[in-house]
Amino acid sequence: MSIWESIELVMFGNPLISLIDRLEASIPDVDEGFSWGFEVERHDWRPIWALCKEIQATFRGYKGFETREQHQQAWERFSQLRNRASHLADIEKEKFAAQSNQLKENILSETRSAYWSMSADFLVGSVLGHTTVEEMKDLQRQLKDAGRRLSENKRLMTRSDKEECFHAIQEARESHDGFWEKYKELREERREASERKREEFERKRSEWIDRVRANIRKNQGKLEKAEHALEHTRDRIRDIEDKLSETTSEKWERIFSEWLDEAHSKEQDIEESIERIARWISEDEEKLN
Repeated sequence: MSIWESIELVMFGNPLISLIDRLEASIPDVDEGFSWGFEVERHDWRPIWALCKEIQATFRGYKGFETREQHQQAWERFSQLRNRASHLADIEKEKFAAQSNQLKENILSETRSAYWSMSADFLVGSVLGHTTVEEMKDLQRQLKDAGRRLSENKRLMTRSDKEECFHAIQEARESHDGFWEKYKELREERREASERKREEFERKRSEWIDRVRANIRKNQGKLEKAEHALEHTRDRIRDIEDKLSETTSEKWERIFSEWLDEAHSKEQDIEESIERIARWISEDEEKLN
């Protein structure tokens, strides 16, 4: 080592030792025991591996130590720190993966139970009843909770686990979209069926009204004829009564009396017919009202 290198070491310290000190200070604290109930945070180990690579490269041909023993001691210290960093990184990775997997399973379980299956609903619905709108809203709230759980815990999960949960939630949302599309189709079919039923009802009702009105007109025609017949019969009765009062012949008196009885009988029949026809008209008019 030259005198200038010695002076530099005195003034500024050994740069390689400074790098090793920095490495030691950079290694994060990782709990090596059980972490049940505690969140495992993932540290960024890339700067540490970059620093290890820099230190290892600096060691090559480095002449900043006075003795070979100092060089060896520094190398051994560096190796121990690098091994410790690798060991802690592995522990953290394993714990983080276990934590991520548990969160993933919980989220997937909640997501799968919120999934709507058209085929299952079709097969089971005939026995247990099809999924109702309120039940679907409950599934949507459950799926929303699963999405919120993923959002709140994504920093505690691996990328692959987050992606798996995200895709499962997306599939569940698509299944919900399928339900609402099917619901809208069925609602439109029911609306169209109800419209057809209403139109059919209105058509039959209109036809029925037309038949009732036609029946009223027909009975009104019958009533008018019956009233004319009654007037004619009463005229005949008055004519027979006049003849009966004027005749002095026993023979014609007997004949006029028979004619009068027949006319009165006919009058009664016509009156009963008029009453019956008038009742029919009244009943049909009440139906229309």
